[in-house]
Amino acid sequence: MPCCDVVDEERVMRLAGEVTRDVARLRTLSEADNLTDLPDQLDAVKYRFITAIEGCVSIAHHVLVSEGWSAPDSNAEAIRGLAAHGVVKSQLAAEVAKAAGFRNLLVHRYGDIDDEAVVAALGRIG
Repeated sequence: MPCCDVVDEERVMRLAGEVTRDVARLRTLSEADNLTDLPDQLDAVKYRFITAIEGCVSIAHHVLVSEGWSAPDSNAEAIRGLAAHGVVKSQLAAEVAKAAGFRNLLVHRYGDIDDEAVVAALGRIG
């Protein structure tokens, strides 16, 4: 089936800019000492993780649909779909797909959120 739309480059760039700002804020927040003792700062970290990951997922869904590629069943699948079509490298897609699961934990509180795990994830942001 031919694609009826094209990738909205402006939208993708806007979303990518928002992700970049969120990651920059996460890097700044990572400099706080003993983050688990600062609940407001920790809440800010969780929020920035959510918005950064959602930005990546939004880009993935937009590109997949715009290109007429198969619609993903999940956010993680959307990210992996970009790798399947050569848009991003497989290793990056695997990491961001894991982050999509982390986002689900933060948003839906599927389990007790381990604040130490949030701090550890923050430490992995380069």
